[in-house]
Amino acid sequence: MNAPGCPLRGLVERGGTHHLVKRCVPRSFSSTMFERNSKSIKGSERAIIYIRVSTERQLQGASLQTQERDCRALCDRSGWEVLHVFREEGESAKTADRPVLQQLLEYCRVNRPRPDYVVVHHVDRWARNGRDYDDLRLYLLKLDVKLRSYSQRLGEDEYDQFYERMVSGQAELENKLRGRRSLEGMKTRLAAGKWPFRAALGYVNGRDDKGEKVLLLDSQRAPLVRKAFELFASGVHSQRQVRDRMNAEGLRTRSGKPVDRETFSRMLRNPLYAGIVEVDEWGVAETGKHPAIISVELFQRVQDLLEGRRRTVTPRQRNNPDFPLRNFVNCGHCHRPVTASWSKGKMGVKYAYYRCQNRSCSSPLNVSKQVFEHSFVEFIRQHQPNPAYLKLFKEAVLDVWNERQSDAAALSRKLERTVAELKDNKRKLMEAFFYQESMSQDDYNEMRDALMSNLATAEFQLSQARSEEIEIEQVLDFGENLLLNAAGVWQRSSLEQKQRLQQVLFPRGVEFTEGNYRTQETSFLFKSFETIVPGDEIIGGSATGNRTRV
Repeated sequence: MNAPGCPLRGLVERGGTHHLVKRCVPRSFSSTMFERNSKSIKGSERAIIYIRVSTERQLQGASLQTQERDCRALCDRSGWEVLHVFREEGESAKTADRPVLQQLLEYCRVNRPRPDYVVVHHVDRWARNGRDYDDLRLYLLKLDVKLRSYSQRLGEDEYDQFYERMVSGQAELENKLRGRRSLEGMKTRLAAGKWPFRAALGYVNGRDDKGEKVLLLDSQRAPLVRKAFELFASGVHSQRQVRDRMNAEGLRTRSGKPVDRETFSRMLRNPLYAGIVEVDEWGVAETGKHPAIISVELFQRVQDLLEGRRRTVTPRQRNNPDFPLRNFVNCGHCHRPVTASWSKGKMGVKYAYYRCQNRSCSSPLNVSKQVFEHSFVEFIRQHQPNPAYLKLFKEAVLDVWNERQSDAAALSRKLERTVAELKDNKRKLMEAFFYQESMSQDDYNEMRDALMSNLATAEFQLSQARSEEIEIEQVLDFGENLLLNAAGVWQRSSLEQKQRLQQVLFPRGVEFTEGNYRTQETSFLFKSFETIVPGDEIIGGSATGNRTRV
């Protein structure tokens, strides 16, 4: 059978060994459950009924009741005593590994006397897979139990068996055709920019004014999803930090639980939030008809960070606040990352050491924590920025900031006018339809849908343009003070702050050899104007006047 975990095939192929079916049912499911049903009238034929629905919609309707009523009517006409009714709720017939069906098979095996018939409403209630159908039929025949249907004539002669083969094959064919139509329908919807699947976190499945299925914004979750993308795109927060913050602010799954790591990671990689419907397996990537939560540019920035195409100052998690330089500093001989740990001396006293664990290293370092970190602090002090350069840098940043603020203010004014015009057009459209009656319902719906889409886009763009004002001069003053005393700040910082500052000051890390630190690249804030020297070397002047080969 199709279901790998179903024991029935092993039972059939091994010539009727029955113990495998018994494993399918609960331990308490035994012949004692059926003792009250075994007291049938002597000489009368007995039947059990199997009814099944596969969807929640059918379960809420009258399908099960209809199946049971018709099957009981067949038993009454045939003079069969109904021993038991097995109800399978919400299970597909694509596989025989169904819990209630397995209970029915166990019932037929252990009950004495056995039922003479299993009655179904239609053979597709029994199985929709030809091989499963044959295996189940063979199992019943080995127990001398016959299958009967309310909707089809089933029997044991040649014509009945031929007809049964046809109707069971028809059930499988209909199931395959239904699956193909469903697949083609989903692909068609995707090609039209519509999402045919369950809504992602931040959206809800709904219907538009025409009754068509659409994705709608979840008013509670969508703003938190947008904020998560914005925080991660800044490059200063890890996925875990952003996820923890969003969970603290109330982001929840549909089941009301905090968002876990896997769900959050999938969310950051889902182009649906940027207004793109995409299914790689089907080669589909289209502009969606649903409202985007984030811009395409913001989504791409996040993907660049996830794929390592953009630098980030997010600290790596090293799980030990005692060793902030572990895996940041490389051994100067083998260029492998330096690790660190505590060692216990002969007297039981613990000592902290940074060391190189590369066995093939020509001169592996082994330096105490105190010496290693003190040397790093002195190394930072050697790279203080040039005050004159900082002043020039500050003025340049202020010029760019003021220019961008001017551009942002102009954009905000433009978008405000656009939103006002669209709202006025909306008012005029409603007056023309409701009061002047100068257009048809179809024309009104078409014009209103286009107008509402443009209005939603303009309002979203306006909200993005109205970013919070930042006291940029205070931020620059803080940054200048930090850089002028970076060594002291590093010493006073927490593990996470130290790791971030290290990453900012020395983007490509540092090496330690023979008691000295060196780096291939320092932060641009520590460099003055660079001079290109003839040849293949670039020499940069440091703030202290020392010349460092980079």
